[in-house]
Amino acid sequence: MSYEEERKIKLNEAYWGAADSGDFERFSAFFAEDSKMTFANDPPLSGKEVLRKFYAEFFQVIEKMKHKPIHSHSFPFGVVTELTVQYWVKNDPEVVELPIVTIARIDDGKSTFNTLSIYYDPSPLKDKIHKYFCKIA
Repeated sequence: MSYEEERKIKLNEAYWGAADSGDFERFSAFFAEDSKMTFANDPPLSGKEVLRKFYAEFFQVIEKMKHKPIHSHSFPFGVVTELTVQYWVKNDPEVVELPIVTIARIDDGKSTFNTLSIYYDPSPLKDKIHKYFCKIA
């Protein structure tokens, strides 16, 4: 593995810790002003400020989350990761764990993602969040 491929894997791993932290500034440091993030078939979220706002809104219903990488593979364009993510919805003790695959596109020498594509079935998490909102409505 080249130095650059190893660097991209380490950057990707650091991102998971930042995402889990709940720290909006730490999370958004991994994105350039023109970065994009796509969740499954949803429209892409474009721009650092849009991503920061999304993350802040997400943590209004999510107590915490934990990314657990299984395998990461570096390619010249970036990193592909297979992982599970555990989510704790506020006011609900049950954990939702989802299998996920991500593709992080990272330019050589850069410390931000061009794009982050997240492939998963969000239905169990969306169902849990819907139940949360029904309780408080």
